[in-house]
Amino acid sequence: RHFINWQGLRVLDVGCGDGSITKTLKEKLGLSSDQVHGCDIVGPLNSPLNGEDFTFSLIDGSKLPYEAESFDVVYALMSLHHVRDLTGMLQEIKRVLRPNGFLIVREHDCVSQGLS
Repeated sequence: RHFINWQGLRVLDVGCGDGSITKTLKEKLGLSSDQVHGCDIVGPLNSPLNGEDFTFSLIDGSKLPYEAESFDVVYALMSLHHVRDLTGMLQEIKRVLRPNGFLIVREHDCVSQGLS
């Protein structure tokens, strides 16, 4: 069995939207606000989340404002289909992900005509 020790890890949510998933992940894993980062092209303006629950960064859609190899886990949940330069964003994610880090991607089910 492989267990991940979340203590001390840094996590990034690419395309965090209103931050509700980011906040929930932080709480469920018992992480601190400085361990959990969320970024999006728009801020969580209409959300009760205001950066106190996690560290939020506004991005321009092509560059991530983080140092190289600064996150252990990067995830993008149903957000990458909004990115204009997908190859560039994936290169940015690779840049900020530490060696042996985890990338988690979830996108819509494109098998269904209605969701494709």
